[in-house]
Amino acid sequence: MHFYILNVNLKATLKYHFVKIKQYLINIAVLLKEAKESHWADIFESLITNFDEIELNENIKRIKRLYAGMASFNDLVLHKNEIPCVQENELLDYYRKELFKEISTFYE
Repeated sequence: MHFYILNVNLKATLKYHFVKIKQYLINIAVLLKEAKESHWADIFESLITNFDEIELNENIKRIKRLYAGMASFNDLVLHKNEIPCVQENELLDYYRKELFKEISTFYE
């Protein structure tokens, strides 16, 4: 009986995080498209398309890799006519941090 309750709670928690992660991916993809960052938008579109609960750990690893190294997602600054877009970058930074918090709740 207790195992079943734990299992249901665990499934609900995983579903909650899954939905939040997917929503951040969508929000980031939309923002990148609007900023005409097609390279990064395509990467996030691919993540969204392939993101599912069955391969959750593999998807989390793919997202974490975007944050590593030089010229990573962490380094991205949105520009228009060579001028940084202040509001868009603040929103991107918020989504970037929140997405990282969500994926950090999972172990590899």
